[in-house]
Amino acid sequence: MIDEHVMEALGRTRVVVRGGKVVEVGGALITPCPLASKFEGPARIFSKKEMRRNIKFGIKKVGMFTKEGLILSDEEFVPFGSSELISFGLKRGIAEGTIVADGAGTVATQNPLSVQGLGAGCLV
Repeated sequence: MIDEHVMEALGRTRVVVRGGKVVEVGGALITPCPLASKFEGPARIFSKKEMRRNIKFGIKKVGMFTKEGLILSDEEFVPFGSSELISFGLKRGIAEGTIVADGAGTVATQNPLSVQGLGAGCLV
C-alpha cells in the first residue's frame, strides 16, 4: 500500500507527499499572504522551492503526513490559527465540541489538545 497524501498548501499550491517525502509541488494560484510569514516555519514567497521547504519543515517538526504525526499538543503554533481559537474555546467552556479535519480525516472531539495537535500539523 502506498502512503500518499495530496493537499492544497499555502497559495493554493498542490503538494504530494509520498512515504513522508515531498514528491511533487505545483505552482501557487494566489499571491502570498502576510500571515504566512508569521508561521513557525515562515513562507514569505510562494515559490515551489519555498513550498517544498515549508512542507518538509512540517514533516520534520510535527511528523505531518507520517505515522509519527502529532496528535496532541498544547503549543500555539500561530497566534491567529483556527485550531488555536477552537482549542481556547474548548478550554474556557465557550465551545462544547468541534470537528477537526486537517490532515487526519474527520475527528469529532471535545479535547482541546486533540484540536491543537491535529490542526497544527498543517500550519507549521
